[in-house]
Amino acid sequence: MNVTEIVARSKVAAVWTDEANKVLSHNSEALKLLGSSENGDFLAGKRFFAALKARDVFGHLVPDEGKPFHRMVGQGEPVNGFELTVTTQRDERLRVALCLLMVLGADTSKNGVVYFLRPILRRRRADEAIERLLANNGGLHREFEGHRDVPKILTPRQTETLRMLADGHNNEQIAEGLRISPHTVRSHTQNVLAKLGVHSKAEAIARAFRDRLI
Repeated sequence: MNVTEIVARSKVAAVWTDEANKVLSHNSEALKLLGSSENGDFLAGKRFFAALKARDVFGHLVPDEGKPFHRMVGQGEPVNGFELTVTTQRDERLRVALCLLMVLGADTSKNGVVYFLRPILRRRRADEAIERLLANNGGLHREFEGHRDVPKILTPRQTETLRMLADGHNNEQIAEGLRISPHTVRSHTQNVLAKLGVHSKAEAIARAFRDRLI
């Protein structure tokens, strides 16, 4: 199976770029995720990160070239996945997790990168929870008022549990990551909800982002 077939058959959004990070091909899932343009394929021949106005976790524009990845492979370093914020053709900000597949050709001019993209919805859910609380006649302020000492009452393990919940992990994944049982994870989660004075994981995550608890 060649690279074009891998991209086309991928069940998630996939984009293949050359060494200069110009888009060579992508699949239909990529257009569903990133949006299509009435004026044709908005990705074809474009520099991938520039076309999507990609920004890192600090809000900085991402340098639009793939050579650093190739240098890392050449030096024997692993290329790990990472997260970016991109702007779709619908002019929506979207947080995505990227996994990379390095394509090494017979010579460096044939090198490339395949990006696999998955949307990260945790911040959207948190934002929606915050909006619901704000719409409740300022309820967010009243509900959270007097709780600025929350970081002091959450134990380190409860804080880690909250952080992993915000990262989109389920109970089994949290249990594996923290090397505890799923039952203990549920206990930590219930204690976090009680200490934060909220009734759902979404509200706990919203609180965490709002008050910078994690």
